Amino acid sequence: MKYKISNVYITVNGEDINVGVVLGEEDKPESPYSTEQVTLSEYENGLKEFRYGKPYIDDLVFHCVGVFENFKSIRHVDEKWIRELKSMGYDTSKLINRIDL
Repeated sequence: MKYKISNVYITVNGEDINVGVVLGEEDKPESPYSTEQVTLSEYENGLKEFRYGKPYIDDLVFHCVGVFENFKSIRHVDEKWIRELKSMGYDTSKLINRIDL
C-alpha cells in the first residue's frame, strides 16, 4: 500500500486548485520520498480498494503540475490533470494548453 504524502495543485490565474495527491513508497507510511502523483479521483478509488492509505506525514512541499496565466499554460500540462479539473466541475474550455514542451 502507498500512502499520501501531500496534495498536488494546478494554478489557474493565481488560484491554486487541488487536483491530486503525491504518494510515498510502497508499505512505508512514514517515508517522505514520493513515488508518483495521482488524481484525486484515482486516489479516492484507491482508498476504497485498499491500494492507497491516508497520510501519516506531510512533506511541506507545494507540488504544482501546471500553471495557467490568462488561461494559457506557461508549459505543457498533462491531459489527466485537465480531465480531473473538468470532472471536478471546472470549465476547462477556456484553458489553452501548450503542446510544444
